[in-house]
Amino acid sequence: MIVESYIWRPGSRVRVDPAMAGKELKRIRESRGKITTDVVVKEAIPESHIFHLHIWGASPEEAEAEYRRTRAAEIMRGLFVIVRPIDNEPPVEVPAFPNVKESEANKERQCLPIEEVYSNGELRNQMIAEFKVRLANLRKIYGGLKELAEVWEAVDRVAL
Repeated sequence: MIVESYIWRPGSRVRVDPAMAGKELKRIRESRGKITTDVVVKEAIPESHIFHLHIWGASPEEAEAEYRRTRAAEIMRGLFVIVRPIDNEPPVEVPAFPNVKESEANKERQCLPIEEVYSNGELRNQMIAEFKVRLANLRKIYGGLKELAEVWEAVDRVAL
């Protein structure tokens, strides 16, 4: 595989040149033997480091508030329910409170109970549309693996 260039995911708030970030993460891997959040945080301590402002640039109050939001998001994203979608089908685990847009008119995202999302046609269609985007993103990540060619062929046959 040949890496042509680096880009940030759409919506990323990182303000570091992606090519420089990729080069730096590779340097960290070579010098530290691994790339983990703890290692990157420690590497970014010097004010001259390219990740310093992104990781250490917030005031203590901003950092604390972001930490609290992250912890709250862990609760909301991490809770699943076991449901039986169709009679005689095995139960499946699904997010208990998926993050959805309230409506097309109101783009604000919020977590809603799964029962409410599944029973509301607009919200249900939104989840299906987001699944299609995620599936396309998975193809971008794993599409180059010939071992998964049959999987992508099956997805194409279903034609979501």
